[in-house]
Order: sequence, then C-alpha cells, then structure tokens
Amino acid sequence: MVILPYHTLYCTVLFSFRQSLYADTNRACRGVTVHRLLSKRLDTRIIVLYKTIMKVNAENFLYVLSKIRQRLFSFLEAEMATLDIENITPAYGDILYVLDRKGPLSMQDVARYTMKDKSTISTAINCLERNGYVVKAKNNDDRRVVTIMLTPKSKKMRPALFAISRAMNARLFNGLSDYEKDALFKLIGRVYRNV
Repeated sequence: MVILPYHTLYCTVLFSFRQSLYADTNRACRGVTVHRLLSKRLDTRIIVLYKTIMKVNAENFLYVLSKIRQRLFSFLEAEMATLDIENITPAYGDILYVLDRKGPLSMQDVARYTMKDKSTISTAINCLERNGYVVKAKNNDDRRVVTIMLTPKSKKMRPALFAISRAMNARLFNGLSDYEKDALFKLIGRVYRNV
C-alpha cells in the first residue's frame, strides 16, 4: 500500500474533483493557501476530506507547528509592510521585545533571554544595528562587554509592533475559550520540556 503525504493526497483529490480550477496539480499545490482554496466554494466533499486529512496527530505535529510559524511570520511581515516597518524579520521580534522590557543588555543576556545561541544573536544584532534599530556601546566597567540598547527609531515603532502582536494573537487563538487556551499551553509546555 502506498501512503501519500497529506498535501499530495489533498492536491490529487482536489485536482480530480475540480480539474477546471487549476491548470495542473502543481499549481493547485504551490502558492495556494488553504484559506484561498476553501474560499473558492469547493464541494463540501472536498472540505470534509481536507478536515479529515489535516487532523493534527503525532505523525504531522511538527509539520503543523512549522506551518503555523510560517503563516504567522507571513502575517507579521504583511502587517509590518502596511506600516512601512522595514528591514526587520519576525525572527528579530523577540530580541527587540527583550531589549524593550529588560534592556540595555549584554549580548550574552540577550542570548539567554531569547534562548538563542550567541552567533545567531550576534548576526541579528548586527543587522538591527545596520538598520538603525539598536546601538552597541562598550560597558564602562568592563570594556570587553558590549551593551545593546534600542534606538529612538525602535522606541517610536513600539505601539505599532504591539498592535500587530495583539492582532496576531487574536488571529491565532480565535474561537478558543480561556479554558482551551490554558489546556493548549499546558500541553505544549509538557511537549517543550520533553525535548
């Protein structure tokens, strides 16, 4: 028996049901989000099949997590673009947040608070500095220690970034009760501790 990956099976079934929608199965799979596919008013049979196929389980859990992250990053990038916030990737958000809440900080402290290795932090800080979002300063007590702090440019965009973050969280947890969110966070926390 041949087991097809979920997205391949879905695109194959979609293609067989709605051949006229797309020129080929590759086009049906590439660059078409689930939201856009479902908004095409497809047959109920396809929607039910999709919900059945994409049920989250142990076999596709990591894939689903990566897709959630990918979609949220796309959302954040689009929102930042509408506000003309440039040269920041969503991956730098935690660095800016930590510096806003606890800064100024040493490079080592930024790495510790964001749970990233120092080389990743160093690359991100250099990019943020180059684009005017942070500055580096030598520590007066120990000239070997570099302190990182936000610039006025970063502080000025703080309200916009927090608004985008709130919109992202609202979208992410839409339809979940407080009880469901609490249960989700506890379970994800247990999974996190396992690794």
